[in-house]
Amino acid sequence: MGFFRSREYGTFIYSTPEVDAVLQRARIQRGYMLVIWRRRHVVEPYELSDDEASRYWQAVHKVAEALAQYYRPLK
Repeated sequence: MGFFRSREYGTFIYSTPEVDAVLQRARIQRGYMLVIWRRRHVVEPYELSDDEASRYWQAVHKVAEALAQYYRPLK
């Protein structure tokens, strides 16, 4: 998976030209992951074109799968 960079609000665990994935450090919700779209600004995911939405959700899927394999959460 991408590189790890630590910031005050979380650890970047994956980055592409289109998304950044950040494992947030907030104590309110431990393990909360942000996958941030880095291209043009949109308020809601439905504002993405079909191609953009496909790339965004593929990144979300990739990050979620990697975290599940690494942490092996109990559900």
